[in-house]
Amino acid sequence: MAIPLPNEVSSILNILLLWSSDSLQHNKERICSRVPKQSRPGDQQVALLVDNRANRTENTEIWQHFSVLQDQVMHSLIRSRLFEPCGMPIVLALSVESILPVLERYMREFDVQQEKQLQKTSDLTTLVAHATTTAPMPPLSGHDANILTSHFPSLRLLEEATRTSSGRNSLAELLGSAVASNMVDFWEDEWIA
Repeated sequence: MAIPLPNEVSSILNILLLWSSDSLQHNKERICSRVPKQSRPGDQQVALLVDNRANRTENTEIWQHFSVLQDQVMHSLIRSRLFEPCGMPIVLALSVESILPVLERYMREFDVQQEKQLQKTSDLTTLVAHATTTAPMPPLSGHDANILTSHFPSLRLLEEATRTSSGRNSLAELLGSAVASNMVDFWEDEWIA
């Protein structure tokens, strides 16, 4: 099943529905065969495990007495035995009726997580662009700042790279020798670590 992601132009959420009554080996083979080897940028995958055991006629009374804690233990067990090799997140729906609310909650949480990640990346990129040059030099271009934040995810790692010869070589390869030299000068003269 696939649904469009909100706030994304052409991205989709691929949903693999699984049933708790299936064997773990059956689910593992099914998931691994359906996890896309290549996906479009922005697309996401999630496995939705529906606990349909309560609908069985045998042992119905036992399953009705499952507590939230027991469901979480089952979820953790299935995650560790089944999904580690495939790298796909798993969410648990406690009944068929809860599939839609669970997916809606997952998508809301996904949106919040994406917004936080975007804000964090945006703040770091802006800070790197302004905090890597001395006053007469203009801030780094957005492209150069993005390159730096992808290779050095914290200011501490970036600052450490300016102090080692291998780090300086990496900076020169990424940004060119002139920009790298300006950055090293900034970190040596201006930045208070």
